[in-house]
Amino acid sequence: MRGMRFRIEHYRAYEAPDSAQGYGYAPTGQVDELDAHDPLDAAATALTAEEDPPGGVETPAFDPEHGLYAFPGEDEAVRVVEIN
Repeated sequence: MRGMRFRIEHYRAYEAPDSAQGYGYAPTGQVDELDAHDPLDAAATALTAEEDPPGGVETPAFDPEHGLYAFPGEDEAVRVVEIN
């Protein structure tokens, strides 16, 4: 089965004491495209492109408030958008 094409927008966490979670995300300006089976696979690939998954966790968590995928406790996050 052929994978889908995704646009990956990279974000970095920052402290935001006024937010409900105590942090927010700012875009880094880095944007990539890659092929993957689904958005979760695309996020995992993008977040582990340069190193092993943090803490041995292989699947990033989805943050619905921000619409981003990230590994728990890590500063880097990505937004995954399917493209044609």
